[in-house]
Amino acid sequence: MLYFLLLHVGAVCTKIELLDEVWGVAHNESPNLVDVYISYLRKKIDAPFVRASLKTIRGVGYRLVDDLAGSPNHSGADSANDAVTAVHARVDSGADSLTESAVV
Repeated sequence: MLYFLLLHVGAVCTKIELLDEVWGVAHNESPNLVDVYISYLRKKIDAPFVRASLKTIRGVGYRLVDDLAGSPNHSGADSANDAVTAVHARVDSGADSLTESAVV
């Protein structure tokens, strides 16, 4: 799920899109499963760093915000790469590693 959100940094991803991409089109899962995994991700990549990079767009879905947007030397083309690097840095800095199921 994190990988899909990183590929779409700044874009709103619906619960159905996330279910289809992460669990497959033939899933029988409730959209509430996405809420559960978003909560897991927030505990892994936001809470330890006192931040909120996973935004809820009420009634629509979720968006991963680009922490570096607006910095002087940042180009939008590098957003996804920068986001991946930032997440790796957070994990490497001592936070627990992401569980396999949350990264799917």
